[in-house]
Amino acid sequence: MEEVNNAELDELEEEIDKLDELLAQAQLAKEVPTFQQFRADEDAKVAQLKNDISDLQKEVINLEEIRDNLPTKCFNVINLEQEGQK
Repeated sequence: MEEVNNAELDELEEEIDKLDELLAQAQLAKEVPTFQQFRADEDAKVAQLKNDISDLQKEVINLEEIRDNLPTKCFNVINLEQEGQK
């Protein structure tokens, strides 16, 4: 039976580790375009949400202006009991 050379085993183990790392990097490289597309989609959603928020803020300002210009009391006073008897 041949003697086991520890140095050779260590070298083989290092090569296996390097190959595993290369394989993992290759798998990640395949996934990068998918993640880039996902990021672009998310960026588009964020931009749309910011646009929606801006539109809603403008609507709030418009409603506040309408509210501020409404009279604070009613000037058309009607006595309900008398109005119902006519």
